[in-house]
Amino acid sequence: MKNSGKNSFLSWLNILGQLVIASIAWVICSLPVVTLGTSSCALYYAVVKALRRDRGSLLPCFFSAFRNNFGQCLMVNMLYLTLFAIPAYFAIPHLMSIEQGLSGSFYVIVGIVFLLALPLSVTYPVISRFYHKGGQLVRFLLMITGKHPMVCISSVLMLAAGIVIVMSNAASLIFVPGIIAYVQALMLENVFEKYSSGDEREVWYD
Repeated sequence: MKNSGKNSFLSWLNILGQLVIASIAWVICSLPVVTLGTSSCALYYAVVKALRRDRGSLLPCFFSAFRNNFGQCLMVNMLYLTLFAIPAYFAIPHLMSIEQGLSGSFYVIVGIVFLLALPLSVTYPVISRFYHKGGQLVRFLLMITGKHPMVCISSVLMLAAGIVIVMSNAASLIFVPGIIAYVQALMLENVFEKYSSGDEREVWYD
């Protein structure tokens, strides 16, 4: 029993160390900002493939996914930056005059941002795991959001908590991204398995 407990502790310690390495890789590859989505896609892929499924080494999985999904993630990332820039443009005047109180329109903007964040929270994990493109990707994301709202809401809240933690302590960047990806995988993989084809099941779940 003691050896079992010790092995379990060492196993979790190893996973934590791997998540730190993954987080550092994510931070470095996210520095250009426009590659933030690509890095997030690669991080999720590497965490699931190497740590959850034990089917490869962490960094090779990370950089393989980064290269393979670079083009699609770049376009998706630019689209999201544009979509979020629009409500941000209208929200800034409200925030600058916050001493006068926030109007109802501000909360409408917050609601729009939240609705956009629901599919965003699962977009890069979906890209890392499936081969959907263009309209097919949009339909799949809307389907996931509609059928599994609590999973998407949990992902949004977790991402928001991660942002707050990093903003309060920048040093937490060395572990927060990896931990978020790992916890997100615990929630999303059960969902993704339901929509995986035969080949995808063989690669990920058999």
